[in-house]
Amino acid sequence: MESARLDWAREWLTSAKQLFIDGTWRAASGGEANDVINPANGQTLVRVQSAGATDVDAAVAAARRAFANSGWRALANRQRATLLQRIGEVVRVHRAELATLLSLENGKLYRESYDDDMPDTADVFDYYAGWIDKLYGETCPVDGPFLNYTLRQPLGVCGLIAPWNYPLLLAAWKIAPALAMGNTVVLKPSPFTPLSTIRFFEIVHESVDLPPGVLNLVLGDTAVGEALTRHPGVDKVSFTGSTAVGRHIVRGAADSNLKSVSLELGGKSPNIVFDDVPDFDFAVARSFQLMFAQKGEKCSEPTRFLLQRGIYDQFVAQLARHAEAVVCGDPFDTLSQQGPQCHRAHFEKIMQSIDGGKRAGARLRAGGERDTRGNNGQGLFVRPTIFDEVHPEMRL
Repeated sequence: MESARLDWAREWLTSAKQLFIDGTWRAASGGEANDVINPANGQTLVRVQSAGATDVDAAVAAARRAFANSGWRALANRQRATLLQRIGEVVRVHRAELATLLSLENGKLYRESYDDDMPDTADVFDYYAGWIDKLYGETCPVDGPFLNYTLRQPLGVCGLIAPWNYPLLLAAWKIAPALAMGNTVVLKPSPFTPLSTIRFFEIVHESVDLPPGVLNLVLGDTAVGEALTRHPGVDKVSFTGSTAVGRHIVRGAADSNLKSVSLELGGKSPNIVFDDVPDFDFAVARSFQLMFAQKGEKCSEPTRFLLQRGIYDQFVAQLARHAEAVVCGDPFDTLSQQGPQCHRAHFEKIMQSIDGGKRAGARLRAGGERDTRGNNGQGLFVRPTIFDEVHPEMRL
């Protein structure tokens, strides 16, 4: 089964990876492209075309026409709900394909892609299909013979910028509510992880009868995201990613047409454990699993532990034992317990953080190094790392 999945993916990767604009696949105008790298072995998976400014213009124009003229926003609630449910079902049908591409491009374990990301991605479309006929305006009591009411209307063209840690799931978090409320979409995935999203657009195009221009895909790096953010034809931007880029997006949106902006940025989540915890071993195991699942590449992970003094030493020691036992390896190997970090810049940032923690005087209890045992040392594997005696003024 694993071999068949990878054989399918290798065949799929041989075809050109283009932009999807106005209901058709088209080549990027400028001829630019980005390599998508497999983080487990450093090999290039495929070159993906990168949009230029004229491509972003074309995608926004297509979305604008679809919003104004296609009848999408006037579609009956039941019909729009049926289409969103159909998208969710298509994701379920193609679950193994999407999970395979996701693990190839991102490095998360195949079972994480298949069991976590894919079911949640499909369910998001069902969830927002259920909201379509439940979000509406209200009347407001006022003095005199007047009727004062609110009317909720779609915003228009939504520019959606998805991250690399949950490429398809977080794209779905953006696409589903936008479509549910009658908006049209221009989506830009991360240049590190565009493949599962491209395949998603293919299967939706093949199986779901959306009007041309309702759903558009532009590929590329931060320049493409900036063009989308600053475009006067975009009414709304939704971004998930770093705080630094989030600040940049707010400035770009303000400098263009003061468009609406939603940001989901980084976190440093605390996990607080007291000495009366009823099941100590479960608390340690569950805390460790939450921290290091998906290679720790999630903004909701409990990356800081605040422990009552009576359990401090024992809790840290058990966390360290869990960390030392982890097997890093190929995402498609059933014996692997942790895949590689998604891309080299992120890998290097982690290693710099570890070195900075050591220099600052934090005590390393587990990990703290690259794991070179798998894939001849070519993968971006980092051992699960535990520090203690970390003080609030430390950058770590």
